[in-house]
Amino acid sequence: MAKSKMSVSLNPETLEQARQLVPTTSVSELLDVALSRLIEDELERRHIDGYRKIPVDDEFRALARFERRPEHDDVNWAALYGIRP
Repeated sequence: MAKSKMSVSLNPETLEQARQLVPTTSVSELLDVALSRLIEDELERRHIDGYRKIPVDDEFRALARFERRPEHDDVNWAALYGIRP
């Protein structure tokens, strides 16, 4: 994956605490890990918000009973929704 070089300003105490919690070989790797986790957490939060706005009803419960085979799903859902790995 192509990377972008940039300059960032970080709180030294926050950086040190993060380095102690997540051992990485570089600040770049630490930021990659942090951003990946942030994205995953934010997507999960948005999914939960969606379920709160539209509660599961009998129709959705019926759909959940259908057998699914995601291993045969050839759709790149991340790309479809504009999410880059």
